[in-house]
Amino acid sequence: MLKSGFTLLEVMIVLVILTIIASFAVPSWRAQLNASEDRALIFELQSAIEFAQHEALINRVSIGICPTKDGLHCEEDWGKELMIFNAKHENTVIKHIRLSSMHGKLFWRSYPHYRSFLLMSLTKNDNGTIWHCHDDAVQWAIKLNQMGMMEVVYGGDGVSC
Repeated sequence: MLKSGFTLLEVMIVLVILTIIASFAVPSWRAQLNASEDRALIFELQSAIEFAQHEALINRVSIGICPTKDGLHCEEDWGKELMIFNAKHENTVIKHIRLSSMHGKLFWRSYPHYRSFLLMSLTKNDNGTIWHCHDDAVQWAIKLNQMGMMEVVYGGDGVSC
């Protein structure tokens, strides 16, 4: 009599081997997923900043960019949505930008808590930085100078979250 199929012991051995392989693959996969989300978020933030700069140049007005929860007012928490607005009239919203999911937290270091672009893309406030923190460490930052130029830097430069 011929027997075909696998014994319970063979199936269990294969499952143990697959579990061991998966335990090595999952952390690497998660790191790749986080890196991909970071690249998407950096692109979204840079695009929003460039849009605000172009609006300031084209319309010859001061344009602000800030985080918002209600879509009408600036907030301190750089969360899931940004608002681009006429800086003289904060209630004149030009565009809302919904940020993709992120695995960390954003925060802005400068004064005031929003970014404002004047004619010719000069900023009315000092240099500023949008920091992205994850696991209590700075992962990357977008630094802006007074001319509105952006630079993406990785690592914390001694900044704590």
